[in-house]
Amino acid sequence: MKLKYIAAICITLLLMPAAIANSNQEQASTVVRLLQEQVEKLAAENELLRKENQALRRQIGAATKDNATPSANLKAPSTDKTAKENDAAIEYWLSGNGKRHNSRCRYFKIGQGRPCGKTDGTPCKICGG
Repeated sequence: MKLKYIAAICITLLLMPAAIANSNQEQASTVVRLLQEQVEKLAAENELLRKENQALRRQIGAATKDNATPSANLKAPSTDKTAKENDAAIEYWLSGNGKRHNSRCRYFKIGQGRPCGKTDGTPCKICGG
């Protein structure tokens, strides 16, 4: 009786690595198949997005051509001297969020805003406005 039990255990132990290997191969092939399906889905989505991007670029190009102004309606560019004079005259900048920055601040003339006076808006905490 013990001999049959020991023989059954030995056979099980001998066959177990093959069963585990088959199980791992099945799992690996399943994972590979799932990954291949995901790659195919992503490739299809990528192609769809590429086509959509091309259509949007065509729309932008058409809109730009429709809204183009003739060169006769363009303003003459300002002289460098005038621009420099305007820049020198601006000492404070009021940003879109209501903060006042002085000409030494890193946020001076950054983003949407406008020139302002010394007392307009809230002073910047970095430069003191």
